[in-house]
Amino acid sequence: MSLKNVIEEAIQLLKSERLGKVLHPQWRRNGGVIQVRNPEKIVVIGDLHGHLEAFKFVRDFIRDHRICESGIAVFLGDYIDRGSDQDRVLEGTLSLKLECPANVILLRGNHEPPEGFEPHPHDFIYKLMVKYNNYREIYLRARELFDELPYAVIIEGKALLLHGGPPTQPFIQHHENPLAEGLWPPPIDVLLEILWNDPDDHIDYTDFNPRGIGYLWGWKVTEFVLNRLGVQRIIRGHEPAEGVKYNHGRRVITVFTYYGPPYFNEKGAILYCENVEKLTSNVDECIVEVK
Repeated sequence: MSLKNVIEEAIQLLKSERLGKVLHPQWRRNGGVIQVRNPEKIVVIGDLHGHLEAFKFVRDFIRDHRICESGIAVFLGDYIDRGSDQDRVLEGTLSLKLECPANVILLRGNHEPPEGFEPHPHDFIYKLMVKYNNYREIYLRARELFDELPYAVIIEGKALLLHGGPPTQPFIQHHENPLAEGLWPPPIDVLLEILWNDPDDHIDYTDFNPRGIGYLWGWKVTEFVLNRLGVQRIIRGHEPAEGVKYNHGRRVITVFTYYGPPYFNEKGAILYCENVEKLTSNVDECIVEVK
């Protein structure tokens, strides 16, 4: 099946899930938010950025541990840009979703951008240009796909999973709960925070983000969000790390699966909890190196 056809099939599946035409036993989609009720086991995958070997490790891990039989795999976004095999990684993740729709959840990252807010680099179209005569058509269909991706997962009583961070302004200014409400389509200011925010251990609430989009958020925001959602951790990607890093008293966990240039981290990581309770207790036991 061609990359274009895989993208088109994935768009239709994601739309059907969003509209409630396709229901899954372990979770339900509420707008842009996936509500999960205590899966038996879980795999969390961070940024891949077109890294084919990292993706193959993830794909084989999912198959070897039979996640498609009794678990959930959550990809935190950033499938494209930077790496040399962006098309193959995107096609591979979408194929996993089509193969196991009830067990694979693909979230949106900032490199799956809303129009007008492209990150740097956003070289996916140039990678397509080299390999595909119909690269413009593929790229436009990919942009449709990005707009259908959900933006957060809430594992009941356990964790909030997203790419960047929680939207601070609605929570702090208006005491609203946009994540629980699953706003669709999400207001652009809310979506940009979810895709771009970063945690900071040296501030209480929010500060300017050097990335130029979104905010840095502090420990009081984390505390507020966890209490409002009734969960114990935020698990996110977005920042380069030697596999994982912790913020806000280990209540915020960054998972980064890509490894090597241009980040020059020696290893990536995924989280794999055979018992989902470990997400809130012995999360160190869930770290699996990717290198």
